[in-house]
Amino acid sequence: MSKPASAPNRPLPRRRLSGGIAAVELALVMPTFFILIACTLFFGEVLLSYQTACKASHDAARYLSSVSSMDVQNPARIGDHVTLAKAIVAEEMGSLMSSGANIPVVTVLCSGMTCSGYFTPTSITVTIQMYVADNVLPGVTLNLLGFRTLTVTATAVMPYVGR
Repeated sequence: MSKPASAPNRPLPRRRLSGGIAAVELALVMPTFFILIACTLFFGEVLLSYQTACKASHDAARYLSSVSSMDVQNPARIGDHVTLAKAIVAEEMGSLMSSGANIPVVTVLCSGMTCSGYFTPTSITVTIQMYVADNVLPGVTLNLLGFRTLTVTATAVMPYVGR
């Protein structure tokens, strides 16, 4: 059989051997994507922890700043209010604790000193400090950034307005 007259006489195109190039490109790019995703997840967790700690410290300081002056000046009763403020922090930080974060350290100060009940404070300070560890790819974070955990500290200062 002969070729039809309308078909040009050109050679058939050669197929290139490019079947494995996409796999090689993928193998070169995927580690970078994994590192970017791991860092994004870690810093997202850090920011979530910080935001939650800021809100919890603010709410606890707000509660203590509105306690009556009779309770603040009574050494037997101020401890109960400080305990309740720490319970407010524990309640608000509860969702982070279930995800495996470290237990926060809560510090409550009245005018820069321990709330003892022997004076009326001018300000209430609540500080929350916690460590957030990278649970996604801890080895990558350690080798790439030089640390495996970050310290998150949130402080709220409120003027004492109790009456």
